[in-house]
Amino acid sequence: MNGKSVGRGFSRNDREHLRLREFIDTRIEPCKPSDKTQSVLKKMNRKRLEYLPVCKKERLVGMVRDRDLLEALASGGKKAARSPVAQWMQKAPAVGKLDWQAREAIQVMEKHGISCLPVFEDGKWVGLVTLADLAAEKSLSWEAGRAYRRISRGSQPPGTSLSFGLAAAGMLLGTGVWLALKSRR
Repeated sequence: MNGKSVGRGFSRNDREHLRLREFIDTRIEPCKPSDKTQSVLKKMNRKRLEYLPVCKKERLVGMVRDRDLLEALASGGKKAARSPVAQWMQKAPAVGKLDWQAREAIQVMEKHGISCLPVFEDGKWVGLVTLADLAAEKSLSWEAGRAYRRISRGSQPPGTSLSFGLAAAGMLLGTGVWLALKSRR
């Protein structure tokens, strides 16, 4: 490699060409649209996941967030717990491709206001990448952090705003916590 080493052993010349394949988590097993809400939430909790793809025969049909499932359970009780997860999933989510540059994934996540992107190859499920996964790479941390800040601001109720310092502090704290949890695995 030419140039000084940056982050995970990538040179400055290579960092522009980092591909999603270098960052995805392939250990995540998608759920099915017919899976019950309570069991999917338990699976997400056990594996410490905030997002889970919903696939039908290796084809993505949606994404579920733990927050959406918790809200469904809070408002719907036992009936919601027994209902299929398809009822709460986001249909037609944004997806990434295995050969994309990592920066492309950051731009797509920012555009769609999401911090997690399912990754596919030849139309089949491969894995999941998050902004935190990408932020752990030194050469991508600023862009991923900026995207996260913009996404977080977009989810704030109208009339509220975060100062840059508070947002940066939260981002650093969140990244630190995430890195600590990831190192435990």
